[in-house]
Amino acid sequence: MAQATGVPMKTLNTLLDYIQAEVAAGHEVQLTSFGTFRSVVSAEREVRVPSTGQVTTTEARFRPKFTAGAGFKTQVAAARKP
Repeated sequence: MAQATGVPMKTLNTLLDYIQAEVAAGHEVQLTSFGTFRSVVSAEREVRVPSTGQVTTTEARFRPKFTAGAGFKTQVAAARKP
C-alpha cells in the first residue's frame, strides 16, 4: 500500500496504531467517507465444543467493529456491478 500511494510505511503504521489504540480505549474513530471503527460488547453466550459435544459458556468481551461510510460503499458498488 505504501508503494501504491507514495505514503511512507511508517506513516501508515502510525495511523493504524492510533486507530487500534483509540478503539481499544473505547473511543470511536471516524474517517470521513471511509468508515467508522469502534468497539462493541459481545454478550455472554452458550457454545458447543464440536469435538466433545459439551456445552460451555463464553464470557462477554469487547470486539472491534467497522462500519463502511457512504463514500466507500458507493465506490465499491460502482466498481463491482453484478
